[in-house]
Parts: sequence; structure tokens; C-alpha cells
Amino acid sequence: MVTVSISSRCQILFSQTAVLPQTKDCCYYFTVEPLQSEYKDEGDSPLLEIPVETPRGSVTVALLGKKNRIDAIRVRVPDCPGEQLTDWHLRMIQTLKEHTLSVLRVCYEADIQLTPYAFWAYCNPGAPPGVGLEANLVVNPNYVLNADNIKNVFNQSYPAKEALRLLSDGVNPRNPIQFRYLALYLLFEREFKTGNKWDKHFHQLVSRFEPQWRQLALSDRPLRTHIHVLRDRCAHVRGRGKHIGVNMLSQKDALELAKVLPLMLELARSTINERHSAKGFSIEAGPPTGSAP
Repeated sequence: MVTVSISSRCQILFSQTAVLPQTKDCCYYFTVEPLQSEYKDEGDSPLLEIPVETPRGSVTVALLGKKNRIDAIRVRVPDCPGEQLTDWHLRMIQTLKEHTLSVLRVCYEADIQLTPYAFWAYCNPGAPPGVGLEANLVVNPNYVLNADNIKNVFNQSYPAKEALRLLSDGVNPRNPIQFRYLALYLLFEREFKTGNKWDKHFHQLVSRFEPQWRQLALSDRPLRTHIHVLRDRCAHVRGRGKHIGVNMLSQKDALELAKVLPLMLELARSTINERHSAKGFSIEAGPPTGSAP
């Protein structure tokens, strides 16, 4: 059983209902909203299956569901050594997922969305995936809504509502990742930038997070410089390769941004807490949220 936390209030429990063979092909599943109570891929014919020839063998994209409803996208990639996904596999999965979404938004439903939850299984080359999962929403019986806190933050944060809205865009996992980053960057601009000049307090704040940035080992640049590099990649599609994704970032850039985003969120929370402390509220680290790999 796999538990995915949606928030401190509820969780999704994924329970295996079929034996998954240990082999070399990887079947990666992206679930489509709304989340279904059960997912099966045990050898029955999918809604459609499309082969994609690559130098490493045939990759397939399949749609699973009912004749009038798509429940999941499956990307099957070959030759996973030791049941591990290499950078090539991850790039291929991401590229095919995004292209499939582009096609579905044109040919199926313009507002189709993936849930924040994905799963994968390994199977023998050419063999049925043999996947069976149940998904159950479980509400924490011990959770108690802190109505007084919500009311207090609502009232006290109203003068800082623009900053709070930008932070809320940054924490929302359903927003495209580059949009989330740009929302947080705009928050910093509103709080610390006048014209083309950044306030010295911004550099002081960023310097406190330099040790966490170094632990990520993503660049030799200091954090105070790399923040702006990532902003340009998100806003102007300044990537490091000729292939971009639907989210306007290369797979490599998107993965880097996903690693940096938690640090940016901590910077944003510290910004609001320190710049608006006199208003009588503070923002703590939020509850865990699920996100698709």
C-alpha cells in the first residue's frame, strides 16, 4: 500500500490488487482528473496504443479508461537497467506525456488535467503490465479545522493580499511549474525592487539560504544570481537545449526547477513574515501536497 498525502486533512491510499512482475520495461501512468477508485492494466486492450520508434527500441503511449472517458495515460519505455529509470527514460516519458496532453486538448477536451498522482510498474518486455491499483480518499479523523486561525489570517493579511495571492500561486501544485516560479519571483520584485534596483534586504535574505542552495549542487553560481537565471528561463524560454516541453522548459530545466521550488517557497514565506510581521499574522510551512513526478 502506498500513501500519498494531499494535506494534513486527507490522504490517498493506493493499494496493489495485482502482482507486479519484476522486469525491464517500465510502464509509467499519469492519472487524469477526476481520480478514479481503481486502475487496471492487466492485458486488456487499451483505448488506443501508439508505438514510437527510438534508437533504444519501441516506446508506446496508451490511453486507458472507458469508451467515453480517459482515466490514465501510460508511457511504456524499454531497457530499464536494474529497474531504474535513466535520464533518457525520464526525458522520453516527459516528452511523450506532454505531447499526448497537447493532442488530447485539441482532439478530446481542451481542459483535460492530470491529477498530481502518478505511479509506475516494471514488466517483462512484451508482457502485459499486470497492474491493479485501488485509490481511496481517507479523511484524517483527528484533523480539526482551525477556524480561528483562518479567520485571523483572512482579516490580518488583507492589506498584504497581493503578496499572499502570489504565494498561493506558488504553492499550488496544479499550476505549471514555471508559472509557480514566476509568481514567487514577482513577489520578491514587489517587496524588494524599485525600478531596476534590488533592495539590500533582498540580498541579505537570500544569503541566509545559501547553505541550502549549495546542498542542491545545481550550479556554481550563488543563489542571488541563479534566481534571476531561472526567472529568464521561465519567462523567455532560455533553455539549454533545442527541445522544449509543453511547459516551455526542457526536461532538464523542468527537473532543476522542481528541485529549486521548495527553497523559493521558503524564501517567499520568510519574505511575507518579515516584511508584514506588523500586520499580526505569519505564514508557516504548508501541509504536504502530492505531485506527479
